[in-house]
Amino acid sequence: MGDLMLRKFALMGLIVFATAGTASAAKLSLTASPDHTYDWTGCYVGAHGGGAWSQLDWTPVGVNDFGSYRANGWAAGGQFGCDYQNGGFVFGLEGQFSAAGIDGQVLSIGTQAVTKSHIDEIATGTGRIGYAFDRILPYIKGGFAWVHDKHKVVTTTGSMEAGGGVFGWTVGGGIEVAFRPNWSWMIEFNHIDLGTNAFTFDQSGASIPLEIKQTVDDVLIGINYRFE
Repeated sequence: MGDLMLRKFALMGLIVFATAGTASAAKLSLTASPDHTYDWTGCYVGAHGGGAWSQLDWTPVGVNDFGSYRANGWAAGGQFGCDYQNGGFVFGLEGQFSAAGIDGQVLSIGTQAVTKSHIDEIATGTGRIGYAFDRILPYIKGGFAWVHDKHKVVTTTGSMEAGGGVFGWTVGGGIEVAFRPNWSWMIEFNHIDLGTNAFTFDQSGASIPLEIKQTVDDVLIGINYRFE
């Protein structure tokens, strides 16, 4: 019985000694080796999806006020870009394209007209700058934006439509987190200001110019694959 207890204590001592030796060796190796942090330099491609909304303010024409309203919906697509890391700072360029389904409408009490809007495409080209905390990269971004609109006015005498692409600027920010050597996920918010644009509506052979002030916002969640 005494020998069994002695052997147990000896085995426990050996385990403790080996564990301590391994921990000391690992600590020494970590101290002696260079600091291996995640490198954000390189190009990437990815996909995203999320929610989007747009504020539309129609400029009144005389006594006709076509109203203001918010359109809501979704946006999903892809992005590609390249980053360069210098110390903790990360500089990059990114192109992003989204198919969208953003819809809204309002009934103007004064004109008894229903104005409707639909956004089906969003594209941005931005520069971005961030500061990396190893695998975590908070960033801000800004550049130009393009949005494709479709507008419709329905009155008691008929309907008229207009649409096309409009340009503006965008600013936003987010956070990207690397969870594998080549993979990262991101979440970001973007604000797009398209200013005021004129659209020509055709009805019964007559052309009616109407102006619309518009902004678009989105919250996107995405995933990127970074090339080595």
